[in-house]
Amino acid sequence: MNGKKFMLSTTWNAPADVFNNPNSFFEGLSLQEVLLPMRKSYEFCGFEELPHFACYNVIKNPQFDADRDRYISHLKMVFLDPAHDLGVEVAEPLSAPCSKAL
Repeated sequence: MNGKKFMLSTTWNAPADVFNNPNSFFEGLSLQEVLLPMRKSYEFCGFEELPHFACYNVIKNPQFDADRDRYISHLKMVFLDPAHDLGVEVAEPLSAPCSKAL
């Protein structure tokens, strides 16, 4: 899988402040540390890691609109920002529907 890239998108039924908090369920671990087994599995297979995305407190205090907007911004940052060279060309959207019959 060398040359492939991956991005984790996770949802948590926990607020963001449980991460990096020594008195919480994750005992002070960061989100990156909690995701370490998955991240290392991809790394072992030759994948390159992209910036990840997370939504928090999705059951007790959902913020669907804000999370959707953050996710769209994240995807634009990862896939459209030239600083993240993905080695792929982004296709231009079609300006008109295809009129040619298949």
